[in-house]
Amino acid sequence: MSNSKKEAILLKLQSVIANIVIDNKPSETSTYVFENTVSYVDRQYIGLTIEEIQNAKKPWILINNEGEQLTALPSKNFESKIFIQIVGFVEAKSDDQNLDSLLNSLQKDVMVAIIEDVELGGLCSYLVPRDIYTVDELIWPYGGFVLNLEIDYMFSGTNL
Repeated sequence: MSNSKKEAILLKLQSVIANIVIDNKPSETSTYVFENTVSYVDRQYIGLTIEEIQNAKKPWILINNEGEQLTALPSKNFESKIFIQIVGFVEAKSDDQNLDSLLNSLQKDVMVAIIEDVELGGLCSYLVPRDIYTVDELIWPYGGFVLNLEIDYMFSGTNL
């Protein structure tokens, strides 16, 4: 069974984020160097508990598929917009670490990684970051952010 185009896009996004490794560059031509190493990337994690956040290695990234919107075009062609939620978690290891700074650093690494190739290797037309906000329910030493993305791609007929 072959993957759908949407599944290929989500796997590519997962791979891009999993390749965030401290002191590496997102591409050969980039001058940016990552400040974090993502410990784990998970997909479609619903019903998360505080215990799971506490026990997970961090930085931890979750990728949630929040649905899609289809637009029919002529000749059995379709445009699809996938709505993706990326959730990042960090943990301060000592009292002198600023939780907001840790969040900002991971956010920056994730943003740079995904905007380095907004077509995800030609799998989509474009990827657009829509908004970022912090997760309010977390208590020191844990912090989290949510990055909402829109990914636009085209498909034709049964070539999903």
